[in-house]
Amino acid sequence: MADFEDYYEILDVSPETTSEEIKGAYRDKCWILHDDRLEGAPDSAKRLAREQLKKVNRAYDILKDPQKRREYHAEWLKRKAKPKPAVKPSRIRFANMAKGQIKRTSFVIDNIGGAYTKIWFSNPDSWLRVIDWHSISSAGELPLEVVIEAEASDWGINSTEYITVKLDKEEAQLVVQLQAKPQLIMSILPAPINASEATRRRFRDFQLMQCSCCERFFTTQPLRCPYRELHSNCILLEELSPQRRHALLYDEKWLWQIADMVGRAEQKVLRVCRKCEALNPNPQKSQCWYCGEPLYSR
Repeated sequence: MADFEDYYEILDVSPETTSEEIKGAYRDKCWILHDDRLEGAPDSAKRLAREQLKKVNRAYDILKDPQKRREYHAEWLKRKAKPKPAVKPSRIRFANMAKGQIKRTSFVIDNIGGAYTKIWFSNPDSWLRVIDWHSISSAGELPLEVVIEAEASDWGINSTEYITVKLDKEEAQLVVQLQAKPQLIMSILPAPINASEATRRRFRDFQLMQCSCCERFFTTQPLRCPYRELHSNCILLEELSPQRRHALLYDEKWLWQIADMVGRAEQKVLRVCRKCEALNPNPQKSQCWYCGEPLYSR
């Protein structure tokens, strides 16, 4: 199809037209362009009509045959239909990010419509940035993989950005969300009255651990915690509000039990996070339970 002809246009039908409608349109065109109807017309008009009738016959010869029509229609879509950009996935969420943490992922741009001449996509250049893109097909420019990077500039951020993709004038959009963890803020309370300095220090350390943030820990009593020990990577964590945690830690019935729990935890190696300063009593973990940063021994 070097000199591509629009057979739908020649027969004055739409691409969705049925076979019967195409047959009727062909008959109408033949009747209009027949030599008998051009009797007395100038020779130039007759020549034009004959040329047009040849095009009508070519068009009908293709569109009346289901297989030929399917092949032609595929080519017609490439040449005549508007491009239609597709973005996969259409939504990306960067969740549970710590302050200063950077994450990367990618999305793919493709074309599910007709031919295009130009591709363009926006770069928000905020907490979200486009850092690289490359074709993932040897057949052409698309599909195109685009690598993006998100950075949480502070704790507790919830933000949304949009990346617009254009093929010529046709648009699609990617929605990108960022959700940062809230800052780990602990209220430090006094240790039990008459407690030794070692107990006071252990009690303070406990208040910086995950267990003292857990509703489950307080409602099931420390010695019946599902993990039986202070455990900073608990998948059952049910965080308390600062007000509720403060009230529970002021309840004296917990203080000596907590001191006992902390004493048992100190049999392990306590490690502190360089970034958020949360204590991590689980020696088997190399990353902070709260922000994911590497740990070092206290």
